[in-house]
Amino acid sequence: MILDAKYDRHTLREAIIAEAQSHHIPLQIIHCHAPIEVLRDRLQQRTGDIADATVDLLPQQSLDAFTEMEQPYVKSVDTTQNLESQIEKLGI
Repeated sequence: MILDAKYDRHTLREAIIAEAQSHHIPLQIIHCHAPIEVLRDRLQQRTGDIADATVDLLPQQSLDAFTEMEQPYVKSVDTTQNLESQIEKLGI
């Protein structure tokens, strides 16, 4: 299962983690990130996309910090770097 950016809130992630644990389902949180300037450029270049993300919404975006309970599941991906090498390094 893949959960998108809506799960930027700890309370939403907490419920999913609890479900995964109760059913013994393996879990990974892949945290994709890039500098704000890169995100702004990417959004400005989007055309014909059904996503509702726009540059003007970017300043409103925030992510609840990952808690101590979540940390063991978090793998970080810098989307400005070579994706294949990061995937290989992360084993995902």
